[in-house]
Amino acid sequence: MFFGEQGVRHCAALYSGFCASLILSTIMTTAKRNNFTLLAVVLFAIGCTPSDRPKDLPELVPCRLTLIQDGQPLDNALLLFYRTDKAETEKEWISSAVTDNNGAGQPKVIGKFPGLVAGSYKVAVRKVWMEPRDDLPPNIQDSLPQALEVDLVAKKYAEKQTTPLEIVVVKGEKNNFTLTLDAPPATAVIPDPSKWPSTKYRN
Repeated sequence: MFFGEQGVRHCAALYSGFCASLILSTIMTTAKRNNFTLLAVVLFAIGCTPSDRPKDLPELVPCRLTLIQDGQPLDNALLLFYRTDKAETEKEWISSAVTDNNGAGQPKVIGKFPGLVAGSYKVAVRKVWMEPRDDLPPNIQDSLPQALEVDLVAKKYAEKQTTPLEIVVVKGEKNNFTLTLDAPPATAVIPDPSKWPSTKYRN
């Protein structure tokens, strides 16, 4: 289960207004071969961060989230945090997390600094299965139609405007959150390999 090229573009779209457009053209080739690992690179690059902590980055509050879907931990999901009580004069800091095998994730600001700025947040969640093609030669990958993609989380969770998930991060408190998601949508069915466009190139 991983994010592919389309997942990377979706991630970048969520961060519109930042510098994502400057880096997308240089990472798509890598995305086809190393989809999920690339996600961390994208989040870092979109932030356009220097090697050191930005001087205007506020104090960050340690926190941890666990995602539960249909009674089970939701692993390998991307979480994006949108501050809802930010003053107009405050800077928007890109904040994200990726869940581990236990469904737990530690938020980081600009993909690098653990924690979140204290405040209220909407939490967007996305997890995507994409047809694997890493085992095919690059020239064949480039000639194939768009890879099959299946959303494994209901689409309402993927957008700031529609996600019902919210948290409030308070300085001095434990800030350990458990968020429960609806069962996977009926469309969250991984197709049989015989139906993958790339299958005939493996025979």
